[in-house]
Amino acid sequence: MMMDALVKRRIKPAVAVISSRLLQWAHRGSPLGVLFVLAFIGSAFVPLPVELMLIALVHAVPHRWIKLSATMAAGSFIGGIVTYLIGYFLLGFVEPSAVTSWGLTADWQRVWSVYRSGWGATVIAAVAFGGGPYKIATIAAGATRMDFLLFASVLGMGRIGRFLLVAASARRDPSPSIPRWPRSLRIVALIVLGVTAVSAVGFAALF
Repeated sequence: MMMDALVKRRIKPAVAVISSRLLQWAHRGSPLGVLFVLAFIGSAFVPLPVELMLIALVHAVPHRWIKLSATMAAGSFIGGIVTYLIGYFLLGFVEPSAVTSWGLTADWQRVWSVYRSGWGATVIAAVAFGGGPYKIATIAAGATRMDFLLFASVLGMGRIGRFLLVAASARRDPSPSIPRWPRSLRIVALIVLGVTAVSAVGFAALF
């Protein structure tokens, strides 16, 4: 209840103000720096409706859709790297003594086995491209010592693909509402959903 009240009274008005300012900057100059920071914060700390902001900006300046989506992807990618590092260094404080004392040894071993197998990349690809528990997945990747180059490569491609897809669909439909995806993009979205569904098996192995 308290969280719902906080969202209604504080977060939503703040997001509305930020979105309005972004649109003003989009017409006057470049909102790229602010957009990068918001994407970073949204992926590393506080959930923000960054996709909706991107759609609004693409509607305002459609000729800059590639720069806008690339900037948002970069900010979100850096945020994912930060949460990976949080998980990586947090492991030294909670494992092995804390995991053992909390009776989570078996659960931790399952998480470890998933992320150190081929499923780890699948899970990261799903949350980076198709959506899902982004922060949890990236923190778990760091905590389980998932190969960093593999993690960064999959995360980067997923974020770029996701935001380019959103921006491209917004550019093709300049209406003020959330755009309807053209047939080609709907096909890509179905593929993403398929990947996400397959990765659900990987998440299921965690429980």
